[in-house]
Parts: sequence; C-alpha cells; structure tokens
Amino acid sequence: MKNSSGTITQFAVGLLTLVTAGLFVLAGCSRSSEKVAKPALPQPSTQTASAIYTGSAVCGECHTAESATHSVSHHAKTLQVMDRKSLGELAPPEGAIPGTNYALSTQKGRFRVALANAPERGDTLDLVFGSGKTGMTFVAILGRDSLAELRMSYFPKDHKWYVTPGQEHLTDMKLGKIHKGEFPRRCVFCHAVAVPDNALVSEKKLLGVGCESCHGAGSEHVKAMRTDKTGDLHLERLTRLSPPEKNKLCTRCHTTGQNVSELEMNAAADATRRFPLFGLQKSRCFTANQENLSCLNCHTPHSNANPDPKSYEAACLKCHTSPAPNAATQAFTVGKPCPVNAKTGCINCHMPLGKILPGSKIPTQTRDHFIRVHRDTTHPAKP
Repeated sequence: MKNSSGTITQFAVGLLTLVTAGLFVLAGCSRSSEKVAKPALPQPSTQTASAIYTGSAVCGECHTAESATHSVSHHAKTLQVMDRKSLGELAPPEGAIPGTNYALSTQKGRFRVALANAPERGDTLDLVFGSGKTGMTFVAILGRDSLAELRMSYFPKDHKWYVTPGQEHLTDMKLGKIHKGEFPRRCVFCHAVAVPDNALVSEKKLLGVGCESCHGAGSEHVKAMRTDKTGDLHLERLTRLSPPEKNKLCTRCHTTGQNVSELEMNAAADATRRFPLFGLQKSRCFTANQENLSCLNCHTPHSNANPDPKSYEAACLKCHTSPAPNAATQAFTVGKPCPVNAKTGCINCHMPLGKILPGSKIPTQTRDHFIRVHRDTTHPAKP
C-alpha cells in the first residue's frame, strides 16, 4: 500500500495479540535476543535471505513426511500474499465492509480497499497475517520498516468482519493504523522465515513459519547433503535441545509476557489464554518440572494442535498417577492423582476454554494454559 491518497494515515498495535488464534499477532510479538547455552538455538537473520535460506519446498525433497504435514499447517500459512490466488476460498468477499464506510474490490487478482463513495481514495493491500484458522488481518507495506494495518479483520469460518484488536478506539474515518520502526519488523519475523535488511518482507517462498524458522538457515545443509558430505549437517540437531532450550526456541515468538509488564499481565483476565507460555509458566506443573517440561510434551511441532482434549491426557497422566515404587527415579515430579477423575477429563477441568479477548465481540476461544484447579468453574468448559 503506497498511500497515494493519504486515506490510510493512522495505523500501531493489534496483529500479535491473539498468538494462539492465528490473528492476534502484534501485542505479544517478541523474539528474545537473550544468549543461551550450547547447543545454540537457530537465530533469525537479516542477511540477504535468498543467499542463506532455501525455503521449505527444498527441505521437503528429503524430509517428505515432515514437509507434507507442515506445508498444510497454520504455521506455514500465517503470512501470505494478499491476492485471490493465494487465499482461495479464504478470501474475503468483495463489496462493502460491514460497519464501515469502506469497500473491498479486486483488480487483476489484487485486493484494494477504498471509501465506498469515493473509490479513487484507497490503496492496494499487500499481505495477510493469519492462516484463516480464526482471523486474518490485512496490511500494506509502506517501506522497509513500516506497514499499514487495516482496522477491520476478516474471519473466514464465520464469514464476518471484526475490529482488529488494538484498534477499537479508532473512528470509522480511520482506515487503520501505521506501524513503524522495529515493531513491524519483529512482527514479520514471527510470521516469515527471515526479514531482509532493506525490506520488511522477503521473497514469497520465505513467507510463513517455515522449516528454517526453527531449524535455522538451510543453504549450507542442503549443499552438504547434495555433495554427500554428511559428516557435518551444518544444522543444529533440535532433538538434542533440553526442554528449557526448546521452550526458548518457542518463546522467540510465543511470548512469555517478557515484553509486557507483569502487573498488566496479572490484571488481564485473558492473559493466560492470549499468551499460552505465560500461563504455562505460572502453573505448578511447570514450576515443579521446568527442567523436563516443554511445549513439545503436548504439541507436535510440524502439525497443528490437536483439537481433541483427550490427546493431551497422556501428558497429564504421566505424572498425575499413583506413585510407582521407583517414583524417585522418574524425570518428572510425581503429582497427586485427581480426586475427581484420575483417568480422564483433565483438560476440560484444568485448562477450560474461554474467549481470548473477553471484552471484544471476537468469539475466538482457546485453552487457558495456567493449569490449576478452577474453583470458580462449576461446570467445566466443553471442547
């Protein structure tokens, strides 16, 4: 979006607020710069992307099973080009955007938003944040370190538009917010493999969270494998990372709240849903087992989160079971069996569903990752 008419002149927070929902992206966006002990975690790079990154399709030439799963995951599609070919059935409908003075149209497959009664006063949209699992927020790239974020976000499953989180206070005459400086670059980092020095977005093959987002730049690895120099993989073996190191890898994007004040986080009723790792790290399950517990105890990194709560019960029962004679040798601290149901129902009781933004009209729900006894919950949330 080149802002030819000056219509979009106010755009700043909103994309990364719903980290787990796929839309809520900017308010919790962070990649930690903290140095960690070896083995070193793969780090995002601002070098010329095409020189050191191959793109996930190249990884899939050898890692076929992982590629097949990841390529259709929400991670892989969390940043896309804003055109009809890329979005397919997820594309928003053309015409008036409900509750606003604006309308959406297409020109040669590209989307354009403008005042409904003055179509010449508008701009072309460039990118989509969000996979379509819940909401999708549309932006225009203004320069190497600035982007414009549309005030209204589209939820394809509901076929509805909602105000983008963080923009509720804007009047209808404001088409959206402008984000400048390091802030939008950090946000793109968490939705793309790399951000080059001289632009906000790299080539299309590097959009979305790809293999190299976690495993690191792969060009040297590919070169070594293609020349049979298999002695050095030129990639870190992530299976060798300790649970705390795995968590640090996830927290580069899935924030622990380190960039949001503790006071603000504790005051927000939805904070432990909006920021799952923040919630997990408040849980006794984590504080008692933080050297052994990571996100990967429950989630498979190459695929979407399983919506069936029963799929996670095995992780709970690994420690919340009757102590075995050799309990002292177990890696996990053995917890007490549940007095209500010692075999099933863990997730609905101790990680109930709730709205990510309780004060918003947005209906998106997710699990509260602050695992605890919810004494104020008479009837556990259903999946």
